[in-house]
Amino acid sequence: MPLPSSGNQIALSQIRNEFSLGSGQIAMSQLRGKGNAPATGLVRIGGHFHGTASALLSTTMVTANRVANSKLGTFQRGYSNGETNVNTSGVSFGSVANVTLSNNKIIGGIYFMTNNEFHMYIKTRPFTNWTTLTLTRGSISTTIARSQAAVADQNPYERYIWQPSIVTSGGASIGTVLSTGATTTVVIA
Repeated sequence: MPLPSSGNQIALSQIRNEFSLGSGQIAMSQLRGKGNAPATGLVRIGGHFHGTASALLSTTMVTANRVANSKLGTFQRGYSNGETNVNTSGVSFGSVANVTLSNNKIIGGIYFMTNNEFHMYIKTRPFTNWTTLTLTRGSISTTIARSQAAVADQNPYERYIWQPSIVTSGGASIGTVLSTGATTTVVIA
């Protein structure tokens, strides 16, 4: 269950319980990489933990390009399982080490498009118990919020689409993180 949202008090014990940090005192080093806290640098309890939850999925993805339309020069970069309802014309590309989230939902597709939209398809719907999606490749990372996505029913998938203004604000652009052939860490929390 996500921690209290911004504007509400948050206790260290709530963070400890959400992220399974054991009992007793919490060292600040234990908070690194949890919630929205960076792996290095300053950790802000309110700024990095309000509204966050422990990860539903943490996996790696090897991205690949799929040419969607050679005449128009459009492509999709990321991963698709090739099912028709993930809008990749039945073509699979890329790979994900683990596609099953902790609540038995399945990632059907997660990819960046030429028009700078970013798509994620989760089977089955509804899938509302998450707040953020973080993509990291090496030292570059970006986090986007579920609340910033347009959500649609793409039976049996729930489709999330983030527009260009969202995917390029804060952190690295998703197009930069999802470099063809690179391994990217995907965290859904």
